[in-house]
Amino acid sequence: MSKKIVITKSWIITFIQVSMALIYILFWVLKLWGWSPSQELIYLSTSFIEFERFYPALWIWEVVLWFFFLHKKAFRKVWFWLFMVHMAGTFLPFFTTPELCFWVCEEGIAHPTFTMVGQYIVKNISLIACGLILKYSKTE
Repeated sequence: MSKKIVITKSWIITFIQVSMALIYILFWVLKLWGWSPSQELIYLSTSFIEFERFYPALWIWEVVLWFFFLHKKAFRKVWFWLFMVHMAGTFLPFFTTPELCFWVCEEGIAHPTFTMVGQYIVKNISLIACGLILKYSKTE
């Protein structure tokens, strides 16, 4: 019975690895073809950075992350911190463009209710959880 649990855990870890790699492949392809729904959000929330240089750098960063997701040993040593910096950056709009992330009533008061953009950002908590599982999982 113990062996079945290890095999199951191994398959779960592999599923998370492949899922995360697919997500990053999708991010990369959408940016490559100019179809990324996040492009405008990135442009608006990083107005303090030259977008024409930042956006291609982000594209390359996501390619590197995609590669590391498929190589678990490299992930544990290097990739995890690149991933965490990327995830921290995804929360940037909460600070630079909060009006896009939170519902604002007619009086101009922000409510603790997320807009669709805010929800799009908050879902990254699940990606962070997957990254932590990959970083700290022990499979045999």
